[in-house]
Amino acid sequence: MDTDKNQNFTVEDVLLIGFISIGFTKMVNNLTSTKAKTHAGRRSHQEIKPLVRSYLLYYLPIIMKDKSKIRPLDLRKKLPETWQKIQYADLTDILNTFCRMMILAKVNNKQTNVNNKPGHPKKNSDTTENEPGPKSYYQRSDYYINLENVLNKPEHVRLIYTLILESGLLYKFLKHFNLGSSHIIRKDDKKTAWNILQTLNLTAKMKKNSDFESDYNELRSVDDRKLEALADRKTKLYIQKHKAIDYKDLYLTAGFFFCV
Repeated sequence: MDTDKNQNFTVEDVLLIGFISIGFTKMVNNLTSTKAKTHAGRRSHQEIKPLVRSYLLYYLPIIMKDKSKIRPLDLRKKLPETWQKIQYADLTDILNTFCRMMILAKVNNKQTNVNNKPGHPKKNSDTTENEPGPKSYYQRSDYYINLENVLNKPEHVRLIYTLILESGLLYKFLKHFNLGSSHIIRKDDKKTAWNILQTLNLTAKMKKNSDFESDYNELRSVDDRKLEALADRKTKLYIQKHKAIDYKDLYLTAGFFFCV
């Protein structure tokens, strides 16, 4: 890209867009290194901690959207129910890993105490500040904030979308999730399949309960070749229906993967 021809793109912007593009490539390669069918079969047998770490890389942008800082307890509440028994030490270790990756930064005690006031949390409040447990807090790193700033510029979002669309990375990423969820539906009973799908990083956003019911009935007797064709069709339809801005959280996650 020639920044002289487009004054809207600073050198820092170009670097960050490059990081997101490279991160998206790493994210897709990491995901698709295992076949969708094999990946689907392994999920119920994997240890919780690496699954939670992977899940949070994708969902951190959603969890942090209305928060300036988070505790391990905040993450536990946002996890799928089947993973909420994860050890506090494991969640803390995941957060510290994100700090080493420069995605998050630990909040020092002085910063934390300024905002901690006595009393009970307000009704319906999403805060956990007055709930029991160690008061270790984490906030966005400078790198995280810089990624968000770049993604607040529509022309930057459109460029990132064009890069991952024309390279085929977006299609490859979404198809893998579609195919993986189809194999899960075909393999497991309805309750087990639904619970596993809720732990998939993107499927929870791509599938509503009504879609799941329809898919479950349709896919039970479908062979592998037809599953592949169905995943191809659904992925292309999904891409047609969504705009560049709809993948904003995914671009942010791709920026995280650049640091993995």
